[in-house]
Amino acid sequence: MSRISLIALTLACSSTLFSSEKDFVVNLKNPEYVDGVVTTNEGGVITAPGMRIQARHIRYINQQQSGEKIQRIWARGDLMLEYQGRFFVGDEIDYDLQTKTGVVRCGRTGVEGWYLGGELINLCSDGSFTIYGAYVTTSSDLSPLWEITSKEVKINKEMQLSARNVFFEFGKVPVFWMPAFRANLKWLQDSPVSFRIPQWDTSLGPRLSARYRIYSWENFASYFRFDWRLRTGGVGGVLEAEYHAPDGRTHFLTQNYAAYDKSFPNQSGDRGYRFQGLFKHIFADECTRFHVQWDRFSSDRMINIFKSPDFEINTQKSTYATFNHLSENGFIDLKFRPRINSFQTMNQELPYSAMGLRPIELWKTGIISENYVSGSYLDYTFANQIDELLQDRKSGRLETINTLYRPVQAGPITITPRAGVVAIFYSQSPTRGSTGQLLMSYGGDVTSTLSKWTSAWHHMVTPYCKYLGYTRPQTPVDRYPVFDIDDGYDRLDQLRFGVHQVLYTRGSESLLPTLSLDLYGYALFGPRAYEDTIPKLFADFEVNRPYWALKGRGVWNVEDQLLDEGNVEFLYTVSPSMALGVEFRHRSKYRFRKAVYDNWVVDFARPIDELLDSPLSDRRNTLLTKAHIRFTPRWNMQFQSFHGWGRKDEPRYNGAKVEFYTMLTTSLQWKITYEYLPNDPFRFSLDLKLIK
Repeated sequence: MSRISLIALTLACSSTLFSSEKDFVVNLKNPEYVDGVVTTNEGGVITAPGMRIQARHIRYINQQQSGEKIQRIWARGDLMLEYQGRFFVGDEIDYDLQTKTGVVRCGRTGVEGWYLGGELINLCSDGSFTIYGAYVTTSSDLSPLWEITSKEVKINKEMQLSARNVFFEFGKVPVFWMPAFRANLKWLQDSPVSFRIPQWDTSLGPRLSARYRIYSWENFASYFRFDWRLRTGGVGGVLEAEYHAPDGRTHFLTQNYAAYDKSFPNQSGDRGYRFQGLFKHIFADECTRFHVQWDRFSSDRMINIFKSPDFEINTQKSTYATFNHLSENGFIDLKFRPRINSFQTMNQELPYSAMGLRPIELWKTGIISENYVSGSYLDYTFANQIDELLQDRKSGRLETINTLYRPVQAGPITITPRAGVVAIFYSQSPTRGSTGQLLMSYGGDVTSTLSKWTSAWHHMVTPYCKYLGYTRPQTPVDRYPVFDIDDGYDRLDQLRFGVHQVLYTRGSESLLPTLSLDLYGYALFGPRAYEDTIPKLFADFEVNRPYWALKGRGVWNVEDQLLDEGNVEFLYTVSPSMALGVEFRHRSKYRFRKAVYDNWVVDFARPIDELLDSPLSDRRNTLLTKAHIRFTPRWNMQFQSFHGWGRKDEPRYNGAKVEFYTMLTTSLQWKITYEYLPNDPFRFSLDLKLIK
């Protein structure tokens, strides 16, 4: 019988199962047909809805037995099966076309970077399957270095895995046992186990570390980590959990650990803890957000005990809750920030609220009105060690900021005059009574943009000047509490003037400008700490090329004739296997460490000599280097270093970190790390991490 006739006969016999002849196709090489059985030993392919079988030996059965219709496919030898969008390989398959179920012997499949297999795989009609004598690993090797084994593993159609009596084996040797294990393979992005063996501190000795996923299901996972200091016997344990909603609008992370260990030999206490957590949610309207985080720890030293890239959730030692709503007509912010660590100095917000209205035009005059109001109860609390020496500041605080401005177009020039009022009420002041703060703000902007296009480049030049002034506050600065920079108002008249240039070149692969240069200065008028009207000149620059970039800032102190600040960073991609970076930072004693460097209120409020004697003056030089080198496709190196000098009454300091890492197998990463720190010149660690 010819192959074409055989296929036609098969399709006719299968019409009760499939809606059209295209749904079921049998393509066999040199087939034989006997009593409803089609057989080949030279290879072939059979396809049906949701299923495709390819093998060297295939038998297709289409018979009536005792009045019951039988349609089955048996195949073995170079077997590959595509079933419900997933691929399987194995020794043999027996598939029932009537029930759409089957059995794969010595089968193996891959799901989202995971490899699963076993002695027997039962295929179910809904796309789920069960593996008996099962193993799960991230290695594609037939003899993997590590694997999770169980007598029975079930995987549903959502790729959620569940198993009982589970062993984690390393080199065929059982290392861990769990009564049950559940995980969502689609969501699982890393291995359930990672090791650090060892991390070696010169004074405290080596430390072994292992991180293990103890539970994972759908969008939730929990972990346990154990650390053991070999020389001192110090131990530590970590419990971690994370949840990420399928819609991406809700996230929850918590990491909690306790340790019986030391971060340096002479540490007085050896017990510590840290409890971290973060929860954030975006409401369905996409305009309302809620965020809460906490970070409770026994001391600042605890942060250094469990440093690991697996652990940090960036709570930044702060605890607060915020609620934000943004609409077309305005915004609302609510915040609650308490102090939960007694050794911290911080400004507590108990609570803080703010509301702002959308800028509106007044009676079609072109004048724009911006309005902002806030209310809070603030408690600036010092650490316990200095709480008796410095008095806490507590006060209710109400503030309103109202501004009017009107852009005026004069040819290519845009002129925007501004005027406003700032009013603040404090329920308590240093004199124990209530007080207020009232001042006027005034100023304006003048800008223009000139540009030129050619076939090779686009050049834009923006000259500008911005004037900002405050009237003298109604209350002197020592008569009201100062909680942060928003309270630090004083008489001010400043003018920023400059020219900003941007150059784009055609054909550049980067979206960044080829050249950006901002040259500007500040002119200060009226009573001030500086003698010169223009005390400092600034230059911010950035050059971007396909293989290198240069950026930095320079500040020239006109009054004292010295370089106030000089930051230069150079990045260079030498080749696809090497990238280098170097950065130099210089800060003179006149470059004061302000939260907002361009805010000159403190320069008006305090004499220069007083600022030089304060912690705001911190002269220093710093050199930073970094490099990444790929020696081979498997071997990589990362290097970082820092070098500091020039700080008043302090010695030079140096530090470096070098990491070598490679893939020992398709799933096992080995990393060697050496760190040189000023207080710990020899810190060495070996990492073994199982990755996907």
